[in-house]
Amino acid sequence: MKTIPTLFLLLYSLSAQASDETAFYSKCYAHISNSILPSDDPKLKLIKENKLSATDACVDLINVTNINESTNKINLDPPNGPIAIKVLKTMNDFHRSWFESTSFIDALDTGDCGMYYNGYVWDSGEAALHLTDALFRENKKYSSIVTNPISYQGIRRTSNQDRIRSIFGKGEPVFFYKYMNGNKFYPNYISVGQLVGIEPITTNIIDNYLTILENNTGVVDTSFKPVIDFKSSKGAGILGATSYLLLNLGRKPYEEADGGLNMGRRWAKSLVKELLCRDLPVINANDSKPFVNKNSSIPFRVGNSCMQCHTTIDNIAGAIRNYTYVNSLRECSQFRLPLLSKTEVTLPETEYPSLGPDKNFNKRPPTGVFYFRSYNNSFYKKNFIGLEELGKVLTEVDDLYICAAKRYFYFFTAIDVDISPLSKKDQENLTPNMKKYRDFVILTGLKLKKHQSLRSMIKDVISSQYYSCSSNDCSGK
Repeated sequence: MKTIPTLFLLLYSLSAQASDETAFYSKCYAHISNSILPSDDPKLKLIKENKLSATDACVDLINVTNINESTNKINLDPPNGPIAIKVLKTMNDFHRSWFESTSFIDALDTGDCGMYYNGYVWDSGEAALHLTDALFRENKKYSSIVTNPISYQGIRRTSNQDRIRSIFGKGEPVFFYKYMNGNKFYPNYISVGQLVGIEPITTNIIDNYLTILENNTGVVDTSFKPVIDFKSSKGAGILGATSYLLLNLGRKPYEEADGGLNMGRRWAKSLVKELLCRDLPVINANDSKPFVNKNSSIPFRVGNSCMQCHTTIDNIAGAIRNYTYVNSLRECSQFRLPLLSKTEVTLPETEYPSLGPDKNFNKRPPTGVFYFRSYNNSFYKKNFIGLEELGKVLTEVDDLYICAAKRYFYFFTAIDVDISPLSKKDQENLTPNMKKYRDFVILTGLKLKKHQSLRSMIKDVISSQYYSCSSNDCSGK
């Protein structure tokens, strides 16, 4: 849990004890927009005249930041445009704080080659854009963050359109090309500057950038069709966003999944932590015992303490077994681009867990079982094939929504709530206040699962007694 607007923390010390509506709105305004409430704000006048509640005025800050369905942008025109830009940035920054891996340089093993311009082709913040879109696009379901079949990119503006990027230090805008099997293509860049909207990447990048290419003689070659679609979604919202996969895959170039040591476990661990708010292990020791095999050549499969974690993440990682991190050139070059290559499924599934590594593991169907203990210790055991089915499984898990409630509750109150299943002794050791916070977060998350609206959840949080006190001591409230 990392992000609370700095300005809000400063303002909160001045306004925490105030209870009137104008103070509440001033505090909420600062919180959602990370800016000071202007004295001539039109909603402030209505609040003072008792024509508008502070809570409704606060929620309206979200409503005026609607993303238009036709333009995919917020309304930039006065009077709401300036505040909408601030609200969009503040909430997107908050959503970015959910995700730990945000640097391609740190995430990808490139050996001695170093990183080139992949950070300008993919948006490292795409996962956050799925959340921000779910908040600001009207009637968008929260579950879309793990079911949406498309990728997103930010629409940004800058006062200097030449700020595209200059990698070679010459100072001019750079429109890169890349050699691939003797051909070159021109990848499009992410936009830079102030975020003003979110648009789906609906264009098939292969058709536009890879199928019509120049060969070395300069003649247009329409026959060359690479199998790598380097920017499209792999399905299931955040789970299958190419940027999220590259940032979390955790494997070396050309290292194919083998069902043993080489699997996309970091990606599996990341989605459990970032979307379900849980650290491993997420099942009990008795749940993993059936998967311990003393005869396995894979070290961690001979002991239950290891399998308590691996039973969950190895199975989840099965969903991406067919994807391999590769480079467009094997040799070092400034035109080298990290990509994801997909292996065709040609062999049948085998039983989990295998006794040893399987050299054909990445050629088998992307099957798995979602093993998980929920906040109330309910046991999930759901089979899936591929990312799309894994995403659908997650939409049924209460903790996907309770995790969102936990993060928003912390954002608005600075109170961090543990939502992991508690033993009877742990429950008895909860302080009265912490029990109230936990109960509220769980109830708010379960309500989100039903109504699917982040805006409604925000209203639930800021309408609560806990936002009024916003401290770790809400006794008497």
